[in-house]
Amino acid sequence: MNRRAQITLEFIVIIGIFMIIFTGVTLPMAFKVSSASRDNAIVLEMKSNLNNIASAVEVVGAQGYGSTRTVEITSDMNNWGISAYPDYLNRTLVYYVNFSSNSGIPTEIKTDVTDIGALGTYIEGVEENNGTLANSFYYFNGNGNGTWKVRIENQNSRYTRGVIRIGNTLIDGDTINMTILPQ
Repeated sequence: MNRRAQITLEFIVIIGIFMIIFTGVTLPMAFKVSSASRDNAIVLEMKSNLNNIASAVEVVGAQGYGSTRTVEITSDMNNWGISAYPDYLNRTLVYYVNFSSNSGIPTEIKTDVTDIGALGTYIEGVEENNGTLANSFYYFNGNGNGTWKVRIENQNSRYTRGVIRIGNTLIDGDTINMTILPQ
């Protein structure tokens, strides 16, 4: 009986050691995978929203004076914004996210500005803001999680390349207003 108890105890100890080693290896890997997954989700969300808005701006710009279009974007982040002023990337349109620290920003969207991750794009038919529209942005400070509308209107009657003006207040509580103005 003693011999069987010793074998059982040795087996339990060996299995216990194996489980400790297994846990020590898999938990750190799981955290790395989770972090990479979160980073990918942030970047993909930003790209999708930026592309939806940029496509709508291109269509409205091509349709000419008086045309409008509204697109919906979805965000799982609380602190983000859209800017037509080239603060971060010198692009026509920039989608940016404010992080609590530089260490949490995915590499693909890291900028020189502290705690800001950003993606930008050039939009055909629209000029980069030359600084005349300095407050051309909308920023969600802690309340950006959800579905939002972006309304784009073409008020460029000069038939030249326009610039984007983004309103600083929401329309109807859920709509960001963007206007294409003459340069």
